Amino acid sequence: MNSIQQYRSGLLPETRFMCEVISPTKSFAYVGCKAFIDLTPGKLLETLKWHRLFPSFYAAWQKLPRQDDISWQQFDDELKKLVENNRIGMIQKTGRLVQIVKAFEKEGISVIALKGPVLAFQLFGDVGMRNSWDLDILVKPEFLAKAAEILKRLNYRNLFLKNDLTPKQWKYSINHFHHFSFFDQNNCVELHWRLMHLEHLTDLTNDDLWFQPKQIEMAGEVINVLNDRCEFAHLAAHGASHSFFRLGWLYDLKVFRQLHKNDFEMLYHDLESKGCVSLIQTAYACSAIAFGEAEMPIARSRQSFLDHFVKIVRYPESKNFKMVILREYLGKIMLVKGWRKKIKILQIISTSPKDWDMLKLPDKLFFLYFVLRPFLVLKRVINGCLALFLSKKER
Repeated sequence: MNSIQQYRSGLLPETRFMCEVISPTKSFAYVGCKAFIDLTPGKLLETLKWHRLFPSFYAAWQKLPRQDDISWQQFDDELKKLVENNRIGMIQKTGRLVQIVKAFEKEGISVIALKGPVLAFQLFGDVGMRNSWDLDILVKPEFLAKAAEILKRLNYRNLFLKNDLTPKQWKYSINHFHHFSFFDQNNCVELHWRLMHLEHLTDLTNDDLWFQPKQIEMAGEVINVLNDRCEFAHLAAHGASHSFFRLGWLYDLKVFRQLHKNDFEMLYHDLESKGCVSLIQTAYACSAIAFGEAEMPIARSRQSFLDHFVKIVRYPESKNFKMVILREYLGKIMLVKGWRKKIKILQIISTSPKDWDMLKLPDKLFFLYFVLRPFLVLKRVINGCLALFLSKKER
């Protein structure tokens, strides 16, 4: 098995420099890293955006000596603006989250808020210290349809729920999917009724998530979040299910460990019975590769996944997001134990609400969606390529 340093040496210079500034190792000294200053500021800024680590980087970067080069001065200005805009955006998202939670609770629907502003607040005490694109909320499956209607009343729209789903489509959604995305002009809300990555990578169940949720106070309101045990597993499983292609997810785990230094071992051993040890050790092995510190034993980490992780981090194909998604599925299959769970992952892509929106079939012909899936996907690809070609021709 490769050592952490061997894996680490495979990271791009911009990525290594970003991680060293955020979480300096014992061997790191600013003077000793002048070679990194030869990096292109524009590339470093793109790296920070991709990994969503620019708030933490900015906090550490301010303490380092300034560079006189005009390109680095421009980098400073752009980074500061990025951080300030993110803070404003996250404060606005916090207000949106509170509005949604209260609307649900008014209708008798309990909600657990996930990731986003609530995670930033718990880890850093400041919602502006993380970057999130959407808001994630969890409801129990039996309240999914009612929750979707409330979001529609709040002017959020789902592209594939323009028409009511048939009973068969609702049943299939609840059993095989885990969320629907709703949009208004500036926001995305992911309505979850299960955390599928936890089901795939651990033995935690939906009932575990709803057992004694933790409560925090934000913006003057009390909001339910996952308890510390489930939050720990969720951070590891969510990031791993995406192959940690954004290093911000690993940094969350690192900060979580620092925040829970007094009860971390208890939480870790408490999750042994839920099949989380290999997952957590693999996650922290990835964290050690990125941030240069082996913070816990990694003997049971999966080498195949570590190889996969380094490749993904080295070549972040942000311009080809479909390739990123494909590699996510490959990474997830590497981590999942048992063929039954591996097959369940593949079932997710066996049909899609996109298919249902494109072709209307009665429930008695629902089985045809599985047969026609490749053709429907091909049709969407052809339509997308044609639209792109026509738009370029018009220009």
